[in-house]
Amino acid sequence: ICTIPIMVMSKKCRLKGLNSDELVQLGEEMNECGGYFIINGHEKLIRMIIIPRRNYPLAYQRNKFIQKGRNYTNFGVLMRCVREDQSSSTIVMHYLVDGTVKLRFNLRRQEFFLPVVLVMRAFADVTDKQIFDDVSQGEVGNSFILSCLEIILMQCHEKKCFTKRESLAYIGKLFRAQVRWPPQMKDEECGQDILNNYILINLKNGQEKYQMLCLMLRKLLLLASGALNNDNLDSPEFHEVLLSGHLISMLLKESFSVWMQQFRRELEKNLELNPQDRINDIIVLKKCIDKVKYNVSKPIEYLLSTGNLQSESGLDLQQTTGFAIIAERLNYLRFISHFRSVHRGHFFTEMKTTEVRKLLPQSWGFVCPVHTPDGAPCGLLNHLASQCEIVQTQRTDQVISSITSELVSMGMTPISERPLLQPDDSPCLIDGIIIGYIKSSLLESVGQRLRLIRVLNPQLIPPTAEIICIPSSQRFSFPLLYIQTTPSRYMRPIKHIQTGKQTWIGSLEQTGLDIACLPADITPNTQFEEISLTAMLSVVASLTPFSDYNQSPRNLYQCQMGKQSMGFPVHSLAFRSDLRMYRLTHPQKPIVRTIAQDKYQIDDYPTGTNACVAVISYTGFDMEDAMIVCKSSYERGFGHGAIHTTNKIDLSEVDNKSLGHGSTSKNAGSLGDGENEDNLNDNVSDDDHDNETKTEISKGKRNKETYAHFTNIDPQTGNLIDQGLDFDGVPSVGTRVTDGDALCAYITQDGKIQIKRYKGPEDGIIESVSFVTKQMNKGFSRMHHNSLNPHPHIARIKLRINRNPIIGDKFSSRHGQKGVLSVLWPQIDMPFTESGITPDCIINPHAFPSRMTIGMLIEAMSGKAGASHGMFQDATPFEFNRNKGTQKEKEDPTLIQFIGEQLVRAGFNYHGNEPMYSGVSGELLKADIFFGLVYYQRLRHMVNDKFQVRTTGPVDPLTKQPIKGRKQGGGLRLGEMERDSLLSHGVSYILQDRLFHCSDEHETLMCTLCGSILSVISQAKSSNTSEQLNNVQEKICLLCNSSKFISKVRIPYVLLYLTNELAGMNLRLRFEAKSFTQDQL
Repeated sequence: ICTIPIMVMSKKCRLKGLNSDELVQLGEEMNECGGYFIINGHEKLIRMIIIPRRNYPLAYQRNKFIQKGRNYTNFGVLMRCVREDQSSSTIVMHYLVDGTVKLRFNLRRQEFFLPVVLVMRAFADVTDKQIFDDVSQGEVGNSFILSCLEIILMQCHEKKCFTKRESLAYIGKLFRAQVRWPPQMKDEECGQDILNNYILINLKNGQEKYQMLCLMLRKLLLLASGALNNDNLDSPEFHEVLLSGHLISMLLKESFSVWMQQFRRELEKNLELNPQDRINDIIVLKKCIDKVKYNVSKPIEYLLSTGNLQSESGLDLQQTTGFAIIAERLNYLRFISHFRSVHRGHFFTEMKTTEVRKLLPQSWGFVCPVHTPDGAPCGLLNHLASQCEIVQTQRTDQVISSITSELVSMGMTPISERPLLQPDDSPCLIDGIIIGYIKSSLLESVGQRLRLIRVLNPQLIPPTAEIICIPSSQRFSFPLLYIQTTPSRYMRPIKHIQTGKQTWIGSLEQTGLDIACLPADITPNTQFEEISLTAMLSVVASLTPFSDYNQSPRNLYQCQMGKQSMGFPVHSLAFRSDLRMYRLTHPQKPIVRTIAQDKYQIDDYPTGTNACVAVISYTGFDMEDAMIVCKSSYERGFGHGAIHTTNKIDLSEVDNKSLGHGSTSKNAGSLGDGENEDNLNDNVSDDDHDNETKTEISKGKRNKETYAHFTNIDPQTGNLIDQGLDFDGVPSVGTRVTDGDALCAYITQDGKIQIKRYKGPEDGIIESVSFVTKQMNKGFSRMHHNSLNPHPHIARIKLRINRNPIIGDKFSSRHGQKGVLSVLWPQIDMPFTESGITPDCIINPHAFPSRMTIGMLIEAMSGKAGASHGMFQDATPFEFNRNKGTQKEKEDPTLIQFIGEQLVRAGFNYHGNEPMYSGVSGELLKADIFFGLVYYQRLRHMVNDKFQVRTTGPVDPLTKQPIKGRKQGGGLRLGEMERDSLLSHGVSYILQDRLFHCSDEHETLMCTLCGSILSVISQAKSSNTSEQLNNVQEKICLLCNSSKFISKVRIPYVLLYLTNELAGMNLRLRFEAKSFTQDQL
């Protein structure tokens, strides 16, 4: 019926289960993690979207609820109900001004409202007294709840629905016009279908759904009465993430449903035309299946290729765009960050409120506080903490029964005994199912015992089970015991102090726990302790050395710049054909490093260079965050890099038809260099291929079945088409190409010779050439042609463009201190130390006071000590504060003491300062200079990619003004603020030159009498035939019928265009022309 893309490294992927050596032999990454899809040659990733926690009632206030209808208030209780197949439906219970309550749910993207008691009666045969007792729980002192319940029950009496059958029939009758049920279905069956598919779909029987509605109604009335606080829907404690597998399963289920509907119509149509056919006949079924034209996999392919969702129901999501992104491999940090990022959703990007962007205390340990962009997505695009994981396992019925029996032994009354509820009874739930009630005074002790069982007996309570205990001691809270084992939740490990073992906690569970960060924080009531002091940071944020000494915005900037730096993105670069890939030529391991550097194997993909840095104001070229780089360091390779680009030439697109006899699918197979050819051409040499090609051309074999093919041999003369190409129509590896040089030559299917030329301002070097044939679905190198199909369809030519640093290129340290290269200073003029060392780069001291990046100063000292002693330095944050508040704090040295003593042992100053000598005069500088080693990153922001300047170039054909856009050769816009600046400087002639002479200056004729620039035409000067033959013309105004007042004027061409446009609307512009003498000017 359909085929769907396979995720890399999934169970169906051919790479699954291979070790590192086997992956390398196949041309893959040694540390291939997978988790993405290959779509049209791009690595696409379904991003994790933050959604409300499933099967948990959330009480909150929204002003937009008032707009739902008359008498609606801002109080509501939301519950996102999710089945085991991950399909979801959200219901909201609304409180109205008159005391009634309505239940809202979505049906095919439309909102519908029902009285809540009507839905309760549709789930269970209950009386008014039962509803009253189950919601009020014997709380006779709360007059607000009692009065509201009385009004709610009276509303149901008005509709005359007193039994389950009457309520179901009423609901089914209401929705017959909305849902296409068969005519033979009764109203009761229709109503039951609505309840099963749209209301509390996570629960299996009507009694469970009735109990949950009672709990939601009680929580709503407590919220409306002011006895309950709001649940913050923007807090991570009430969040979970939408995983890619869940999204695809929901979309696939809906797509299959659409296919089944069309198949059903085809089957019914066939049985009407052929009554003798049997419905279980395989031939009949196959014929009907072939008639169904709906492609089940199309919505999934569209989702992965565009990121947009095609769904009739909307899948209970708030957005339809932004689901899939390209997993960019700018460097390794950027690549792995895609898999740890969580997005709030495209819906929230357009909101003006800042509540959704705030960093809340509940995110501790689950969401990184500094790894978020500093622009528009700030606070919306976050990243998981390094130890946070997303639950993927699904609960079993055995787990529910075992937990239930354990709770009964602790004092819980099961719901099956239908207890008479009291005000101090708190509900006990497992994954949204109410299993019983327990006294509120026992909640805290029961929660502690359950967490102990989770540590000691994981077979009884799974380690990923979240034990949420909200005691009655918390003011304005809703006491309950909630055990959640569903997937998609945040979980993180901590240490259980009593047992000394590791346990897992969830985001909502954490809010009720006492967790010690340091040993000094442990009290007799503390049950848990943090495993790592850096557990709150993401993988990228944990790589910043001494980040606890920096201002927090600088750590945020480093998270972004670390992902923008050039490095060593992949080891399989020779086997890849990415459109654009950045590579640092001489990367190094950092001397100053955190433990995360080794834990996540970041050294395999370095992103910078250890540089000798002097903090000194020298020559003036270091002002405003500029940095001076030693020219000799540059010549030795400091900051050198390259860009690898791939040009694709597809001959099937040239001929606009399928070439060859194989498949022409876009997923034509991966590129390679001949590793999968299996010696197909061992018996044929390259010369044989060349001779065969020449022989075929000389014989003139050219018919309709002839392939379009790459070649550098003219079929008419037998000579080379281009001297820079090989016989096979592509350049040799190592060839340097400039703008206008031939990249390939080919002959089309109709025998025409075509040459594709290189277009680019920079020289490129041919790094590799590979051919791909769609028939064989495999790649092979240019030196190994396929004997079965000697004419490949696709050529991919990979070029290397060297990008050594130039003035204006950006560099950055790992502390958010970025600067641009201002000048390459000769080494003989650079300052030098007593040992003769000259710095690789010089930065200005003014970079530190306002930014407070003390961590960079400490890194310089630590790097200097590490290089002197030949060892790596540990720069993990908070390590020197581990014993704070204890007796060991006085015994252990501080960080500065530890590094300073290392410097002293190496013969340097305790604080890292050194006397330096001027490179120009050789004199000793009066002040000691701070000098050390800092790990510097070269960012991908380069002048060659961004500079924009033009003297002449293309103009807009309509307005005659220079076009915009760097790629089109356009110019820079001169806006109103630039105009005001030029006027304020008194340089009006520059303004006239920019906006007039160098833009759309145009000379035209004008009648000074009537003031028109449109009415002047050319006509013969007289009726004399000889003068007409001599083409004697005169200018005349059609309106004045005179040629005496015609003058030449210079105006912007766009003014002439505007005058014509207005004339087309019957509006006339009249101009006045005056002459000025030089004195008047």
